[in-house]
Amino acid sequence: MDAIVAFLRTLLEIFGPVIMLVLGPLLLAVIYKFMKKLGLDTDALNREALQTAITNGALEAVRRAGGPGNALRIDNMHLGPALAQTLKGAPDAIKYFGIEDDEIEKRVLAQATSIVQTTPVVNSPPSTNGGAVSRYAAIDKGLAALARK
Repeated sequence: MDAIVAFLRTLLEIFGPVIMLVLGPLLLAVIYKFMKKLGLDTDALNREALQTAITNGALEAVRRAGGPGNALRIDNMHLGPALAQTLKGAPDAIKYFGIEDDEIEKRVLAQATSIVQTTPVVNSPPSTNGGAVSRYAAIDKGLAALARK
C-alpha cells in the first residue's frame, strides 16, 4: 500500500506541473466565460461606480453653491466636500483605475459645470415673505414637514 502511495506521489510530482500548465488556462477560460455570462464585468462595474460617485459629488458641489440657479461660480469651498464625497463613494473604482485626486476634482468640476449649464431653473410659488423660494428650499421644507409627522 505504501508503495502505491509513493508511486502516485512520484507521478504527481512529475506530471503535476504539466497538468496544471494545461488545466490552468482552461480553468481560467471557463471562469471568464462564466463571469461574462453572468454579466460580471469588473471594468464596467468600476466605471459605473466611478461615474455615479463623480455625478453625486458634482451634485453636492452645486447644492453647496446654492443650487443650479445660484451656482454661477463653484469654488474650492464647494469642491472640497464634493471631492471627499466622491472619494468615499467609489474608493475601489478609483484604486482600480489609478486616478489621482486632482483628476477626480477636474471631473467633478466639469460635471458640476455641466449640471449648472443644463439644469433649468424653476422657481416655486412665492413664499409668505413675498420672495421666491428655490425648489431646493421647498423640498427641504417638505422633508422637514414629513420628519415632524
